[in-house]
Amino acid sequence: QGTKIFKGLKQAKWSPFSVSYLDFDTLKNELRVEFDPKTKIETIDLSHFSNFPTKDLTKFYVLEKIEVNLDK
Repeated sequence: QGTKIFKGLKQAKWSPFSVSYLDFDTLKNELRVEFDPKTKIETIDLSHFSNFPTKDLTKFYVLEKIEVNLDK
């Protein structure tokens, strides 16, 4: 879930190309995100990449949408 300042919003996407936060809404490849309220840990499921790396996919970039609260 992050820290007192950062809160994950359970939205993650990936790309085989270098991306920035401006690209998030245009990315189509989504990753499942789980949050455990007991441990307060958010996990991005990368099981999609079980055969990583491959000759066609040697690296990938992950973006996660978060909320920032500077008042805390």
